[in-house]
Amino acid sequence: MNSFQKKRQDGRTHDVSSVYEEWKKANQNTEKPAYFVSANDLTPLEHAQVQAVAQEYIDSSISKTVNAPNSHTVNDVKNLYMVAYDLVLKA
Repeated sequence: MNSFQKKRQDGRTHDVSSVYEEWKKANQNTEKPAYFVSANDLTPLEHAQVQAVAQEYIDSSISKTVNAPNSHTVNDVKNLYMVAYDLVLKA
């Protein structure tokens, strides 16, 4: 999903990513390419990998939310923390 709800003082509005909107205008009859992904499209591991790539270019600590399914177990969380440790993620 490349759109989102943004709450503003005058109420809720529906916004679309300007990059996606520009691509869509130029490619109206084409299926969305794989590089247009949203947070809900990523696995918990992929969220950690995104942070690992982003933090290479950021000097300070950063925060990244990991969207995990309701079925995510305590052991899954433990494994994700270990992956984050192995990726040397900043906390």
